[in-house]
Amino acid sequence: MLKLSGQPVHSLGDQVTAHFKVETDWYCNATGRVQFNSIVFDREDWREQKQVNISF
Repeated sequence: MLKLSGQPVHSLGDQVTAHFKVETDWYCNATGRVQFNSIVFDREDWREQKQVNISF
């Protein structure tokens, strides 16, 4: 399980979007094979658990 935590959002629109990406190395280039969905936090639900879907 990946756990993220942070403070309440105080910015224009009061939302933060988290994008996940695969980091490649010399041995394996999985950028075209693995995709993650983005998740959005706002001031009402920033403490709630979010699900990140991974597709291969």
